[in-house]
Amino acid sequence: MTQKSDFQAVSLFSGCGGLDYGFEAAGFKIQFSNDYDKYSVNTLRLNHRENVLHAPVEEVVSSEIARVIGTKKSSCDVLLGGPPCQPFSKSAYWSKGDTLRLKDPRANTLSHYFRFVEDILPKVFLFRKCAWAEL
Repeated sequence: MTQKSDFQAVSLFSGCGGLDYGFEAAGFKIQFSNDYDKYSVNTLRLNHRENVLHAPVEEVVSSEIARVIGTKKSSCDVLLGGPPCQPFSKSAYWSKGDTLRLKDPRANTLSHYFRFVEDILPKVFLFRKCAWAEL
């Protein structure tokens, strides 16, 4: 049974919402979601999610999130997200013999996640690394 609470969450790299749905079941309100995959975004919207932005994280500006959650310091209780792990993936290593890791252009998603930690100052952030990630 879903509990009601006043806890606000922001979700980056939301995918189709698996991590978000767990937080919603625990009583959190997902106020803002983002993903660059159009099918994932459509799934979120079909499941009655509001404030879903279809864009690469590099194009998301903090003021868009603040417009939804408020500009007061720590208006966000939890920032959720797990940037894609392709630059660190073991499968990339196995297929190519090595990975670029932080030199991979896709690794910038890490710094963008932490940009939001700095900009919106959540009380807590959950950084989920990919199961295949190797940092």
